[in-house]
Amino acid sequence: MQYDKGQSIEDASMRIIEDEIGDHGYVGDEWSIVRRVIHATADFDFAGSCGILFHHDAIGNGIGALGRGCNITTDVNGVGGLLNKGNLARFGNRLICRISDEPVARKAREEHITRSQASMRISAPEIDGGVVVIGNAPTALREVVQMA
Repeated sequence: MQYDKGQSIEDASMRIIEDEIGDHGYVGDEWSIVRRVIHATADFDFAGSCGILFHHDAIGNGIGALGRGCNITTDVNGVGGLLNKGNLARFGNRLICRISDEPVARKAREEHITRSQASMRISAPEIDGGVVVIGNAPTALREVVQMA
């Protein structure tokens, strides 16, 4: 019964977002993602001029990769707590976060880079064909973009 109460609270939150934003330029799954970002951040600007841009193949490619059991690589341990464990097991996705690993710390010191950058470099073989989730490290994002 607790799940139903939590779901009703989430549903009410989504209605508030819908009412607050009104018309927007997002279509289909784009809006679902933007709405979820707004829900997670409480920042309504994501639907406006500070919005999210989507490559035309991004959502389909991401869903396809996840459905094929791709790796999910992230820059922070906290991301793992946000993912649905049942879906990870169902699709065979492996969560990779090396930010706290000693080889990452050593590489960061040796190369004078952030641990986030080092973790992405060390994780490069698992990133190929997978999904990357950046939690809070812009240097990790920059590293992944440079690797691409």
